[in-house]
Amino acid sequence: MNLFSTLSKALIAFSFLGVFSIYTGNSYGQVITYTADTLGALSFTNANVTATSLTRVNGAALPSAICASGYSTKSFTTAASAPTFSDTLHAVEVTVTPNSGHTLNVTGFVADLRRSNTGPTNARYAYSTNGGTTWTDQGTDQTPMHAGCDTLTTCSWTTSFTVAAPNTLKFRVYAYLSSSASGTFQIKNLNINGTVTPPTSISEINADVNNIVVFPNPINNSTKINYRLSTPNNVTINVYNLLGQQTAVIFNNEMQEVGEYNITAPTLVPGVYFVRITIGNETITKRIEKL
Repeated sequence: MNLFSTLSKALIAFSFLGVFSIYTGNSYGQVITYTADTLGALSFTNANVTATSLTRVNGAALPSAICASGYSTKSFTTAASAPTFSDTLHAVEVTVTPNSGHTLNVTGFVADLRRSNTGPTNARYAYSTNGGTTWTDQGTDQTPMHAGCDTLTTCSWTTSFTVAAPNTLKFRVYAYLSSSASGTFQIKNLNINGTVTPPTSISEINADVNNIVVFPNPINNSTKINYRLSTPNNVTINVYNLLGQQTAVIFNNEMQEVGEYNITAPTLVPGVYFVRITIGNETITKRIEKL
């Protein structure tokens, strides 16, 4: 199938008028952020990834009494049972998967940590990019603050690697060497830092050849996208800036029925953008400029 056959199913025209709201839920310095929810829910997730809440793994358990904020965990190994680090030790885990075609570019990890007086004296960061088959750990231990709830030590790891979809990043905060299995461990303000890049470098696919009309271009106000589907199909429409950063999500693989669609797109700040439209397995990209 080529773009001509796709366009027999979807006749697409762009007209630049009307008003629309910019998508603002993206950050290019952080991939995910966990702040203080006691159930481990994330407070921020980059629009180009899916991520889980914090979870306890390898036998880590929920304490009977927890801090009023942050993620509390118990049942860590004692010095006698596990005197050295191992990736099978009790841990807290979060997973991040870049959206289809995207690449996750990690630049580091940071979190605030504390322990109770009988909690784990050592903590270590580690990640896996192959589903947990193998792990890369920091190589040195973090030292959690021994204090009451919410008095924590900021512990970081600067490292660089990439994870391309459909692979998943698993990040763990391991803790060990407790004096008692009932000793507790608290996490707050966990960040996975980095960026998420779109599937390929953005470049214009010749719209004239494929009977796509864009007018006027450059534009002064905002954008309307008009198209007609003669058969049901999945539709994705995104807007990227010149750096390849996704600045607006209009549709994300949404199944649409036969019919004509008149979509109001976001108001853009002045600059050069690429509108990428995917209908089924075919993609069309058009360069636009906002004055």
